Amino acid sequence: MSPKPADTRPRVLVTGAAGRLGGLAVAHLRGSGRCEVAATDMRPVPGGTVADFTLPADRWAGLLEGVDAILHCAGHRGPDTCWEDAQRLNIDLSLRLMTAARGRVSRFVFLSSNWVMAGRRFGGERLTTELPPDPINPYGLSKLAIERAGVAFA
Repeated sequence: MSPKPADTRPRVLVTGAAGRLGGLAVAHLRGSGRCEVAATDMRPVPGGTVADFTLPADRWAGLLEGVDAILHCAGHRGPDTCWEDAQRLNIDLSLRLMTAARGRVSRFVFLSSNWVMAGRRFGGERLTTELPPDPINPYGLSKLAIERAGVAFA
């Protein structure tokens, strides 16, 4: 009997897989069959791994082995996020993950938020990529900070 061929599909690590968007992403990616999905969250997730990216990278960096892309959905969500949670669960967590992935993972996709442009929500102007951001709360600012870190890391 010949050995089973190795899975040559790209491996995608999805953070925040127990959340709404992360869970939808995992279901879609797994359903497509085009990639191998490694689902992670701070809470248990079916077919996934519990990982706390707020901890030092040596506690979880092994999860990046063989990963081709990261879909980063983890973080504290919503406009009512306080500064402490925005810093710890959005900025610090994301920077820690980006730093560990740099040079090891070829793609890093970050789920941002329309709250980055929330100050423009009642204006009549068309939103474009040329407009400067206008976050109005800690959540929007934390998402903007990671967008900018992504630009710097790229």
